[in-house]
Amino acid sequence: MRKFSFECGCRLVGCIAFLLISWESAAQKNPDKIYADLDLYTLQGICPLEEPPADSSLKNIRCSFNSREQVKEILFRKSFYRWQDTRQANVYRNKEATILAFKVHKEAGFEKVMFIGAVERYYDTILILHDTIYFKEVMNNTVDAKIIYPEKNDTLVIKSFQKPFNSSAAKGGDFHTLLAFHMLWENNTNWDLTETYTYVSRQTHYELVSLTTSGKPREESYYLKLQEDIKKAGHSITWLLLSTMIEW
Repeated sequence: MRKFSFECGCRLVGCIAFLLISWESAAQKNPDKIYADLDLYTLQGICPLEEPPADSSLKNIRCSFNSREQVKEILFRKSFYRWQDTRQANVYRNKEATILAFKVHKEAGFEKVMFIGAVERYYDTILILHDTIYFKEVMNNTVDAKIIYPEKNDTLVIKSFQKPFNSSAAKGGDFHTLLAFHMLWENNTNWDLTETYTYVSRQTHYELVSLTTSGKPREESYYLKLQEDIKKAGHSITWLLLSTMIEW
């Protein structure tokens, strides 16, 4: 009996040791990796970077992996030392599509009291399905949705839509009220806005060649600044998306 107990104990200790070594190996095998860019369709990093790089202002993307070496979390950073310029997203994916669910960007705080107690929260989500990217943002009482898709050759089109959102009902958790409110979207055209941004690929970057809107025309200063932001994004769909949509 004692021999049997001793053997079982040895096996148990050996099993625990094996699991600990396996976990440690897995942790060592899947460290965070930093890249200059990211392929949104495959979630593969582009151009690995060291931390910190020679240029601390370089935009970068930190990827965290699960035990199966799949990306589970992504941290987008405008630089290595400006942590307020970061957005973090959890990754959900299957064979059909990939979803990047960004964490809440801003919450109610003392500083909001100075601005009539406004509550600002950003619930941003990116859905990548085939060759199309869908972006959704909820900010205060507005739902903003955008669609990016290739139209022809190297031309990208971004369409934008806006709808009202009943934030007071959402806070109360009244599902039926929310559902009824959203069902009115098709009949409510007061907030309708369709914007089409057309980008063409140049030798080193995308260029914004036209911006049409069904609402009030954008100011020239906005258009020029947007053009500059697009040039800085280079040929990266990821940074193009972040520079024109995501609130930092």
